[in-house]
Amino acid sequence: MPVPARLSTSPLARAPRAARLLAALLVPLAAGWMTLTLGACNDGDPVGLGLVGGEGGNPVGLRSPAATVGVSRLPDLTGGEVLGTATNLRYDGAQQFLAGRADDPALGTFEVTGYADFGGPTAVGGGRVDSFRATRRRLASAELVLSRQYAYGDTLRATTYALRPVTAEFVSTNAPSDTTFATGPVITTFTVAARDTSIRVTLPPTFLAANDTTLRSAKVGTSFHGFALEPVSGGAVYGFAAPRSRLIAIAGADTVQFASIKFVSNVRRVGAAPVLPAGRLLLQDGLPAALDLTLRLDTSKARGQALARAGLVVTVDTLLYRTPPPGFTRGPAPDLELVGIDKDGAEIPLFNGPTRLRAGRFVFLSALLRAEFQRVLLGGTPTYVRYSLRVPRPAGTLGALVVVSEGPDRPAAVLTLVGTD
Repeated sequence: MPVPARLSTSPLARAPRAARLLAALLVPLAAGWMTLTLGACNDGDPVGLGLVGGEGGNPVGLRSPAATVGVSRLPDLTGGEVLGTATNLRYDGAQQFLAGRADDPALGTFEVTGYADFGGPTAVGGGRVDSFRATRRRLASAELVLSRQYAYGDTLRATTYALRPVTAEFVSTNAPSDTTFATGPVITTFTVAARDTSIRVTLPPTFLAANDTTLRSAKVGTSFHGFALEPVSGGAVYGFAAPRSRLIAIAGADTVQFASIKFVSNVRRVGAAPVLPAGRLLLQDGLPAALDLTLRLDTSKARGQALARAGLVVTVDTLLYRTPPPGFTRGPAPDLELVGIDKDGAEIPLFNGPTRLRAGRFVFLSALLRAEFQRVLLGGTPTYVRYSLRVPRPAGTLGALVVVSEGPDRPAAVLTLVGTD
């Protein structure tokens, strides 16, 4: 990550590197700041290098609350595609697809339909694809195997799904969470309990008869378009892993499998959004939202001070959903990523990868943030007109964050300054 140029010719800046490192490490941070930064630093250079001034004076912590805090509509991309090989898997987008219904007493009701298409086939257990496709053969059986790896909702209640065929080729890349695809009549229904991690759905004779030549054709990749998992009843949304979720088919003595290779989750809120207490904003994966901030640094308090470290702190209210009903799970809190947006609308990532929630806060520290705040403190024009915090695209969950937007814990730029007089 780029490090801002050193602007100082102070004794500290001219000192040997070991001395500068020792001086930097001995500078205590403002009260509470050290506990926030442990494990969350993304600033690759040692503390104190790249200061705008000299060494003199004691360190001072400056907290500059965000000028504005709000939620903007940002499409959540739930589409995903499996790339690479079985031994070198890569993903474009999400790594799982969701399906089910969850009644969250704090955050509302969600219904999710999962769409999954399949690639292949590959032979299983000594079977052969060519003989599976032989004209004299017919499908003897087929089953959908789902590998569950995520849960959101009431896991004490079983969830029932309707399985439908997707009737046309679909594109999963960059598909937002409100995407839907055309489907056909219900093939079968099935039920998933919380204890189930591998679900096997036997497909009925009507499906075998209608898809015999399609699944055994060399053109199956363009003639078969996968399934939709549509919630019927129940209390949980489950996440199914790709490509471990697969379609297994048998013809004669040959067994083949079709691995799930592309998928989309259609997320719908049922009813009104939750009414949160004043000064609280909801960010939830699967819904089109991002947290937007504008900053106005108080440069008057920074005169004669050198910038040692700079970051952005966002506090989350965990008390609102710390004690869910028995059997109800929301899974882990999602990570956040930080993006700066300039006057032309260009988005610049300001942090090397997403940040985890630690002790109820997100702390973003990076050389790019420090360079930006340094420029503003020196009287320069801000590069970014606003900052955006959003759940990273590959998350593919319904994980939620209730952000504190008002009061002493509202999002803020936090700077560590060293006097230069």
